[in-house]
Amino acid sequence: MNADVLITCAIRCDSAESLRTATEFAQHRVRPDEEITRTHVTFPGGVERREVRAFRLGDYFDTIELLSGSSGESFTLTFHVNPGAGTDWKYLIVSVLRELNESARGVSASIVPTKPKT
Repeated sequence: MNADVLITCAIRCDSAESLRTATEFAQHRVRPDEEITRTHVTFPGGVERREVRAFRLGDYFDTIELLSGSSGESFTLTFHVNPGAGTDWKYLIVSVLRELNESARGVSASIVPTKPKT
């Protein structure tokens, strides 16, 4: 169960231009109706088999918030994991961060460590 799971990611940019590009990418790509595909390759009986699966972000996250950072060249994405999301949500966050890293030069994306609730 994923009750109350929030994952915050910091997106840092080395220029105002890379920030603009990454922010625009996030605003258009990180929405509930967007899909991320994954190709799963297996070799049953020695024969390659490819299966492409599509994952709709809204099926795994209740909300995804984009917030401007305190510095002029950063922002955060906070993923509110749907309690019934299973485990594929982890792959989706990694995919989004990889795409953000590739969206413009000088962009780095990382998960912000959080303290567990006591």
